[in-house]
Amino acid sequence: MTNFGIYGLVLLGTLAMSAMGVTKRLALKDQEFSPLTFLTGYYVAASFIFAAVYLLLWGFSWPALAPGFWTAVFITSAMNVAIQLLNARAASLAAGDVSLTAPLQALTPGLITIVALTLGELPGRIGAAGIGIMMLGSYTLLMEPNERFTFRGLIRPFKTLTLLLRWKELQPKEKDWATVVVMSLTAAAFSTVGLLFDGLYVRRGNNIQGLTLGACTFTGVLALTYYIWRLVSPDYSKSQARGKDLLLSGKYWLVILVAGIAWVLHIYGIYPGYRVSYIAYVATLKRVSIVITALIGWLFFHEQHVKKRLFAAILIVLGALLLASDNLPAKISNKIEGFGL
Repeated sequence: MTNFGIYGLVLLGTLAMSAMGVTKRLALKDQEFSPLTFLTGYYVAASFIFAAVYLLLWGFSWPALAPGFWTAVFITSAMNVAIQLLNARAASLAAGDVSLTAPLQALTPGLITIVALTLGELPGRIGAAGIGIMMLGSYTLLMEPNERFTFRGLIRPFKTLTLLLRWKELQPKEKDWATVVVMSLTAAAFSTVGLLFDGLYVRRGNNIQGLTLGACTFTGVLALTYYIWRLVSPDYSKSQARGKDLLLSGKYWLVILVAGIAWVLHIYGIYPGYRVSYIAYVATLKRVSIVITALIGWLFFHEQHVKKRLFAAILIVLGALLLASDNLPAKISNKIEGFGL
């Protein structure tokens, strides 16, 4: 496949990622469904689609897999259990605007740099500039929504971060915002590891058959984990649909089907590129989704403060573009493989 074809697929996957974020917010914003209820159906739908594709194209044949394939699949599955639940719970809160959560969750390249530094891989000058620009973007997100770029406004994020240290004193609205920020940043931290092992399992799967098998497995693991979690520790309230009411809800079936299809499209659009150019270009193109998501959040949900958040999103994408020139994730992956993973 040509580079043009790969980048075309990545852009398709990027649009699917934006659709995933918007659908998740649509399903959870009004708290009609609980996060675990949504996630269980979401990944059951995706698993069935992957299984159908696999059986249709390859039947019951088994792909040639490189050593370490299953290790990578189950590590990325474990990371995604936390990532997707944190993202869903952030989307269910009043402050969980997609124009806020998407840029925060996209700080993975910056966190990967921390991992790289820990392992002795240093970014070059362009990469360092990318880190600085990403920091500025995330800094902008933490400014007061209506604050202008004055001296008082520029020091406001430091005051804002102190909210996290005064949890018991927070008003409900402040606590809601702080929870969204913490969940989004924690999801980004888990995504740092998940992204690395996504690339490893795709390369070890050797072809689209291996990719499909791995994707079907880890979406199945997610669906089963969330289903058991929901049985053991239900997260739905009395007013939220469950049981027979849930099965009769047309909106539920619609959102999980759309979300499941979007998930499958994002896998087939983005993941094949990991075999060719892994992170340097593919992961950067993915970040375009945060700009698209911010715009969709404004159009669909009439979210406020979009201009400032869109500016922050553009900075984060630009920083990721510069940081990608160092291709740190590929270097980290080589070191991870050197550790026997």
